[in-house]
Formats: sequence, C-alpha cells, structure tokens
Amino acid sequence: MIRASCQMWLVECRRTKSPSCLHCLVASLCLASPANMTIGDTVELSSPDKSVKVWVDTMREAVQLRVDWDGRTVLEPSPVGLRFADGPWGPDLHFGAVHRSSRDAIVACRGVHSRAREHFTSVSIELRRGDQVVGELELRVANDGVAYRLGFLEQRHYEIRGDLGAWRIPHDSVVWHHSNAVNYEGVYQKSAAGAMPAETVVAPPLVGQLAAGRAYFAITESGLLNASGLTLRCAGNARFENVYLHDPDGWTLHGPWSTPWRVLILARDLNALVNSDLVWIGAPPPAPELVGAEWIRPGRCVWSWRAEGTGDVKLQRRYVDHAVDLGFEYSLVDDGWEGWRENDLGPWKLLGDVVVYGRKRGVGIWAWKRWNELADADARRAFFGRLAEIGVVGVKIDFMDSESRERVRFYESALRDAAKARLMVNFHGANKPTGLARTYPHEMTREGIYGLEQDGGRGGGAAHDATLPFTRYIAGHADFTPCTFDPAMLSDTTVSHQLAAAIVFTAGGLLCWGDDPARYRSSPTADLLRSIPVAWDETVVLPGSAIGEVAAFARRHGEQWFIGVVNGPVARKLRLPLEFLGPGHFRCDMALDHPVEPTDVRRASKVVEAKDHLSAPLVAGGGFVARLVPIEDEPES
Repeated sequence: MIRASCQMWLVECRRTKSPSCLHCLVASLCLASPANMTIGDTVELSSPDKSVKVWVDTMREAVQLRVDWDGRTVLEPSPVGLRFADGPWGPDLHFGAVHRSSRDAIVACRGVHSRAREHFTSVSIELRRGDQVVGELELRVANDGVAYRLGFLEQRHYEIRGDLGAWRIPHDSVVWHHSNAVNYEGVYQKSAAGAMPAETVVAPPLVGQLAAGRAYFAITESGLLNASGLTLRCAGNARFENVYLHDPDGWTLHGPWSTPWRVLILARDLNALVNSDLVWIGAPPPAPELVGAEWIRPGRCVWSWRAEGTGDVKLQRRYVDHAVDLGFEYSLVDDGWEGWRENDLGPWKLLGDVVVYGRKRGVGIWAWKRWNELADADARRAFFGRLAEIGVVGVKIDFMDSESRERVRFYESALRDAAKARLMVNFHGANKPTGLARTYPHEMTREGIYGLEQDGGRGGGAAHDATLPFTRYIAGHADFTPCTFDPAMLSDTTVSHQLAAAIVFTAGGLLCWGDDPARYRSSPTADLLRSIPVAWDETVVLPGSAIGEVAAFARRHGEQWFIGVVNGPVARKLRLPLEFLGPGHFRCDMALDHPVEPTDVRRASKVVEAKDHLSAPLVAGGGFVARLVPIEDEPES
C-alpha cells in the first residue's frame, strides 16, 4: 500500500512539475532502495508544437500511456503490452536506455493531398525484465496525435496469444462506430462513449468527438504487416481493448518483429481530422523501383457489373467505348469473364481481345479474381503473369473477408507478386487500409466500405454518405463505386448528391464509377462528371460540415478546384466561403438540387474570386457540385 501510494504521488508530481513537494520527496526516498529501482520509470514526450504531451510509465507495475492535449487529458493511463504463450508481456517490465529523436520531412502521398508531412518527436525505450533486454517501445508524438508500437529484437519464435493494449477515452465523448471487422462493410452508429455496452465490437477507425463539440479523435492502426488486424472491443466505461478478432488463439512468428503502429489522431476540427497524415506516414516507404514507376497510373474506370453484369465480349467492348467517350482511362471486367466461351475461343483469348480493343482506343483493362484461387503462390504468380502477358493493367482481388494474420500476409504477398508483373491492384471484400498504399503504390484502392453496390445498388443512404468522409475514410482510400443516376437506386438522395460523392469520397488511385455510363453521357451534368479527377493535391473541409449531417469539401487538382457537398437527411442552406482559392478570377460551373425532383438538377455559372462565397441550397439528401477554373487557363469551348 505504501509503495503504491508513493508511485501515485510521483506520477502526479511529475505531471504537475512539482518535484520539490513533500509527497515527491518522501516517495523518492521510499522507492530509492535497489530492490525498487525498476519501479516508477517514467518517460515524457511532447509534440513539436508542445500541444500534445505523453507520459509512458511503469508506475502501476505495467507499461501505460497517458496523453494530454491542450492541457486536458484525452487518454487516461492505458496499458500497453502483449500476451504470449508463457504469460503477459508488460506488467513486469521496466525501462532501460531511452533514445530521443525528431523528424520533419515532406513525402509523397496519394489521397486527400499529394504531399504528406512527417513531423514528430520520437523516443525508443528499451524494455527490460530484470537485466535482460526483451524489447522496445517506440513512440511518436505529432501535433495531431500519437502513435506507438512494440518491437522484439531477438531472432527466435514468438508465440503471441493476444494484445493487452487498451484505450481509456473521455467518458463524456461521443463516438461513431460499426462492428463489421470481417470486410468492413458496416453502417456507422453514433453512441455516447461511456454508455456503450461491454463486448461491443468496433472495427477501426473509431472516431469520436470530445464533450461540447470541442474537437475530434480517431483510433486505428498503421503499417499492418505480418500481424493480425486490430479490432477494438468495448469493456464498458469508455474503455476499448485491443483484440485480434480473427486470431483469437494468436499465432507464432519468428523475430525480429514489430507490431503495427497503434494510432491516436487528434484534430481540432474536421478539416484537421480529414487531413491527418498519421496513418500514411506509419507505413514503410516504397522500394526504389516503385517510386514513380510509369506503369502505376491513377485513373477513372467504367464498370459494368453493378448495372449490367459482366456479360460477354460485346458488352465489354461497349464499355470501352463508354470510357473513350467519358475520357476515362480504364474499364473493369468483373466476375464472370472466366466462364466466357465463344465458338472455339476460351476466356483468356476473349479477354485478350477486349484488351486489344481497349489498347487501340487508349483504355486499359482490369480483370477480377477471387482471392482463394490466388492463395497458392505458384498459382498466383502464374495468373498474374498471364494477365501481364495479354496486356491487362490491373487486377481486382475479391472476398478476403478476414483480417487474420494469414490473410494480412496474403495482401502483402499479392502486392509483391503484382509488382513483379507490373499490375495495379484493387482489393475488394477487404479490411481497412493502414497506409500500405505508401509502401506499395500500385495498390490503387480497396473496398472495406459499405458502398454503392450494397442494398441492391442503393448504398447506405444520405446519413451514411455524410458520415463516411469523417469515419471510414480517415483510415484511407476506398472503392465506393460512387454515383448512380438510376431513379430506382437513388434511395433518399438526389442526382447532385450522387455526383458530389465522386468528389467527397477519397478513391485513392482508381475511381470506379458505379452506374451505366449511358446515364452519365445523357446527364445535364456530363461535362462536370467528365472533369472530376481521381487524385487530389489539396483538400479543405468547408464550414458547416458535421458528421452524419453534411460533408462539404473543396479539393484542388492542379490549378482547378472542385467543391462537393453531400447532404444528410435534413434540408439546409450552406454558405461556402472561397478563401481557399488563389489570386485571380475563376469560372464557377455548378450543379444544384432541383427543389422538388431528385432525379433532376439545376445548372448555373458565374465568375468568382477568393473573397466571394457560394450559396448552396440543399434539399434533404441533396448535394452540390462546383468546378472552379482559372479564367486565364479555361479551355476554349
């Protein structure tokens, strides 16, 4: 009891910077004997701007992490550690050598912007059991959050049985969450953190808002390699525990090895939340041969499967023609092509004919494949080699439906083999992204989202769409297959809403449009639709945005800006400032909701500059789209 009280006093004294108080003096004397020298280790680290402060300690006879932000605690002391076959790893450890460093660098990125900033202070703490070094704790503290991982340095087998880590978030915060950690195709719910039932499964990222609307946080992971994916499970009272949902009995591996980064994003507003780089920079940089590889080309894609199925060669040639008309770079041949038969010709010859047809018209062809038919390395390499031989540019790999270590290792093996075959990759039936599109830039996108193909092609509806940009998309890109103009599929949304989703939702490197292109070509918004790019240089979340209510984004591609607004189920009118624009005048072409008919759209144009604002009247489930082109760069009509 005396020792515990002394440890508690030391923690509080160090936190409040009162090392000369009586409690601290008595505690130090109490703990000064050689037998107690390993108890009470504390390391403190601050972000570059000093707004985020982290304490990691063994005061409670376990390695624990605490985070303060702007002077208030946003993570109560929370355990860090793993459980092995021979017992827990964490409760009996103490600190050895401590190495501090910092980094500030700009790296290439693909998603909400084209450049990410690696800006953090860091510490590597030697972890000891007695006199033996058994591992290390690496900690990064950035202006927008904290990341940590555990490392094991010995070349031996580790029998991992579970994760002892947890997150004790503010009890009075609200959180957005869903429980589908199989393929991440879940619809988000909003809950009071302190009232969430114990045993609730949460598929990261878990996104929260502090009390009184005072900023946001998100919990997820980065750099998921050679490990089971992280799931969270509510333990009650706003405590969320790390669990390996798909490997409940653990796994065995040979070291050295590090866990993925466990990431806590901190954001003062939704713009900072969306623009956080913590997930991206936690993944390893790419191999030199993948940096700027000419065969890795972001682009837009037509896709027949949702609207008309895969059909035959004739249908796929028609979709190539659609891609040409829309100015898109790709067409995706989905499930069913391997059953093609035509006279004496089999599927490979017929797919090759589509590839040749597309190549002559400047359209690259992607092909679909079920993952379990690629699980064997030899079969996978042979399949990839054959795709490359006939000129296919990318492969869509489907139905992994797990985040087990075995399935996670498949993702990386597939990406490595695809790189050797110079194939781009789109994962469907997939888990959350963890920044590995940085490591493997030919991962152009992945599903892991409740997208437009769900619910018979209707998706999750207006509230779901207004939630996703601030929840699932915080983890990274997603293949939502946006934008239906089919009146039967609009659900509670409008045409303007659907078009805006192609701007608001971050596709990464491949934007697959989900409807019959004939509807796009005949739409009064066809000119805007053709101009929407897949990759962005800059993103600004505009005022008025609120999770589940409305998502208003301005995105820059080169010199042009695009505004997309996805409204939830309540009508509203937004005033959109244009302060993000550079100097000069811009031609602004807009698509607005029709006040009565959701399948119709109003068009308008005007000349604007940075001091102006746009008025966006939004019906329930509505949307707004604008394209802003510098007057001097506007192409002649």
